[in-house]
Amino acid sequence: MVHIIETEEGPSVPSHHGAFEVDDIEAAQKSVQSSGVETTDINTRNDGQRVFFINDPEGNRIEICTKSGFGVLV
Repeated sequence: MVHIIETEEGPSVPSHHGAFEVDDIEAAQKSVQSSGVETTDINTRNDGQRVFFINDPEGNRIEICTKSGFGVLV
């Protein structure tokens, strides 16, 4: 998944992470948490996309999200 995030003000801040799209974000979060992995809270972006993040054992940030309301950018 590739998505472009634009902020209304301020400089661009690099953000590198993998992302996985799921149909049921609550079930995905419960599954991850039941494995002993800490997650962020589920947040909703301006386009209606819901997301949470985890860190793998090496510290890599991973995004778990629903489908974006903006559609696909190519």
